[in-house]
Amino acid sequence: DLTVYYEENNVPAIPSVTVTPNVVNATADETEGTLTITYENIPELISFDYYFCDPNGGELEGDDPDWIYAEINEPGEEENYTVTYIIDANEGEARTAYMKVYTFDDDLEEVYAIVTVNQAAAPQQYTLTVEPFENLELITFVNDEMVMEGDGEIQVTEGNQIMLSIVADEGYVMQTLMVNGVNHVNDIADDFTYTFDMPAEDVTISATAVEDVA
Repeated sequence: DLTVYYEENNVPAIPSVTVTPNVVNATADETEGTLTITYENIPELISFDYYFCDPNGGELEGDDPDWIYAEINEPGEEENYTVTYIIDANEGEARTAYMKVYTFDDDLEEVYAIVTVNQAAAPQQYTLTVEPFENLELITFVNDEMVMEGDGEIQVTEGNQIMLSIVADEGYVMQTLMVNGVNHVNDIADDFTYTFDMPAEDVTISATAVEDVA
């Protein structure tokens, strides 16, 4: 909360300005968030607004960020300002904007707090490759949707769930299930699936089945 204090005799004191939270972390696809700002005992509010600044509150070099803006709503019955920030979905790298939220003291000196808005980078796509195999059936699912049957190559967004349905042919047993060089054959579930989240890197899968001599 941002609170501006005046003395009880209605003589304006130098306001104390704080904002909680003063750091806003948004996801890549987030489009809206809010901050509630409160004040007490203000006989006349000269001004309340914001502008973009550098991390130290100084003048911003270059243009204002074009992916974020804020709307300040006047106080309601509880004398709270609501600041709504609206941001565009991110399709690239992480980005940050700094907002100086300000009012003035009785000498018309600017009193402010800096709000930092961080937006996460957009998830990137990486290549998932299933190498050729024999004596087994392997089907690839992404977020529970079948996307590939057999070997091949697809693009997958990092963080998506990958499920491999892998069954050895009759008369064969699984020997290896290699995911980027690590054998996960012992991690295959009872329903003949292996599940993992797509990392921020390319993934190569290979599998082998050998004749069951038992």
